[in-house]
Amino acid sequence: MILGPPERVAIPFSRMKCLLILAVALVFVVACGYFATHSEGQTRYSPMFIRIVCGIGVPFFAAIAIMSVVRLVDSRPGLVVDRQGIDDRSNFASVGRVDWGDIHGLRTTKARWNNALVVELHEPERFARRGNVVQRLLRIGAASPVVVGSNALDVPFDTMVQIVRRFHDDWKSQAKPPLSPGPPDV
Repeated sequence: MILGPPERVAIPFSRMKCLLILAVALVFVVACGYFATHSEGQTRYSPMFIRIVCGIGVPFFAAIAIMSVVRLVDSRPGLVVDRQGIDDRSNFASVGRVDWGDIHGLRTTKARWNNALVVELHEPERFARRGNVVQRLLRIGAASPVVVGSNALDVPFDTMVQIVRRFHDDWKSQAKPPLSPGPPDV
């Protein structure tokens, strides 16, 4: 983890985790290719079914392998937390920069194999529209358009959550209420 001045923390991607993801993705590409070309000799499943599943598996795992290589050669951090907000690039569906003023709250979710920091937003639909078609599709069904995981980051999940919460709490304590409550209700 690269610690900058107290007003900024940059968390890089873990090279070891990216290499592991790359290796697993390549194994699945090779396995799908093998099973697709040798589907005729088996009797448990239909050869057409195997070819269809492998036809989906090869490009899917190849895309994951390509993204892992991109992360390995990219020097930008996966997550930056500063006084203005967070800049999330921790996963393929990340929305990028989110200011603290756009954040309503933070909560963690724990699944069997994965932990995530769900960033609750004031206007989630505004952030849901960010990114390309694939990124928007990956966010379908997510608890929020901004879900930060530490799987590919070079920091334990609990440490990442502590960093984000510390900056968010600091921002909340320094945020000034508006001078006027807004226009009067008429």
